[in-house]
Amino acid sequence: MAVREVLAQLILIGALEVAGVPGIAAAHAAECDVIDLNLTTTPVTPQLNYALHRHIDLMEELPGGPIDLMLVGDSLVESWDPLSWGEAAKGKSIFNFGSGGERTQNLLWRLQSDKLKELQPRNVVLLIGTNNLGVDDLPCATLAGIDAAVQRMRELWHEFRLLVVLIPPRGESWKFQDEKRREINQGLRQRAASQGWETVDVDAALTCNFTQPCANYQWDKLHLEKPGYKVLAGAVLGKLGWQLGGGDRSGHPDPSPEDPPAKRSQRRLDAFVQQGAGNEAGR
Repeated sequence: MAVREVLAQLILIGALEVAGVPGIAAAHAAECDVIDLNLTTTPVTPQLNYALHRHIDLMEELPGGPIDLMLVGDSLVESWDPLSWGEAAKGKSIFNFGSGGERTQNLLWRLQSDKLKELQPRNVVLLIGTNNLGVDDLPCATLAGIDAAVQRMRELWHEFRLLVVLIPPRGESWKFQDEKRREINQGLRQRAASQGWETVDVDAALTCNFTQPCANYQWDKLHLEKPGYKVLAGAVLGKLGWQLGGGDRSGHPDPSPEDPPAKRSQRRLDAFVQQGAGNEAGR
């Protein structure tokens, strides 16, 4: 075996041991270079200043569990309009754990703390991967990173319902990395069938039936406007079967857009999006 291959194997084994996912290497070894796997499955601190501040804010003010719904992922999750849930959120506890610029390796880092066990979410919505596309990670490696994140969540919270939102289209004519995006989404569908996940596919509705301009998207053809979040929330609610005006649960206040940590994070995120920063600028 070549020196490069030996070193790559050692790097990957060490990384996966840190991530707590030793079986993932074997599952993806036939389809993915071990160095590519190392990139997406090694926990890495968020590399954006505002994203790290956002994570610290969240960890310092975690809500008490159990919670009804936890949102996990990148800026598409962080920016989720809390009003998009409408009356269906009445009496429900919804915790947004999204963070801008997030790739699978950053999510793995943010999931390391056992303090998160206290949340005990009944339902989890996961949307991650568009930033891995933005830096040209291979689909097999991105899927490995998602597998690792799901495994870590299973370790943290033993019983919850998992809804995985397929990576939405982006870019001019919705063509940005579209072949790779579709490959990842097909892999997610296959996992849903074999591992008890559920997928949420809003491609057509979100992209105005694949036309542009589309009022659901912001100028960068990546981030969403409020109508886009209504589309997303409607699809999630349909899966959850939440009815309008669901029953009250004492001790779990309704989500509020006036929450101070959320407002701080939103200001940082707005500045990031307006600057067209990083790999989320829709290059």
